[in-house]
Amino acid sequence: MARVLVTGSRSGPAREFVWAVLDQLTAEVGYAGLTLVDGACPDGTDLHTKLWCQGHRHLGVIHEPHPANWDSCAWDCPQTLHRRWKRTGDRHHPGILPDYCPTAGPRRNALLVGLGADLCLGFPVGPTSYGTRNCMRLAREAGIPVQKHEIHPRVNAPAAR
Repeated sequence: MARVLVTGSRSGPAREFVWAVLDQLTAEVGYAGLTLVDGACPDGTDLHTKLWCQGHRHLGVIHEPHPANWDSCAWDCPQTLHRRWKRTGDRHHPGILPDYCPTAGPRRNALLVGLGADLCLGFPVGPTSYGTRNCMRLAREAGIPVQKHEIHPRVNAPAAR
């Protein structure tokens, strides 16, 4: 049994790359009792993880999504106007309000790490991927081993570290 936190960019990496890493993971730890935990983003790494889990559910793989609550602010959010307006068609900050709290993603990342994991698989894309890198840093600080599987957009080649 293994509990693995998966974090990655909304804009990538490619499904095949994420699935190859997950296939390699199962070659090492097996399928039965494998739980993959993610932030439930509707695109990118979280979507690829969800779809991979659906395809392997019959083998005992469990998908555990934890979406951010973009509508709610935390008790320690600034009293000044810090909320951001959603762009038309924004799927990355689901909720019923026209704006969102920018601390919801980091709060969700802290929750994911706080739930515990045996391993964190990180899929940052390029120099940004701030949320992904935040989650990977929190995992390291919590003593969770982190494997970084990075895509460099200009080279368009994966680099595992």
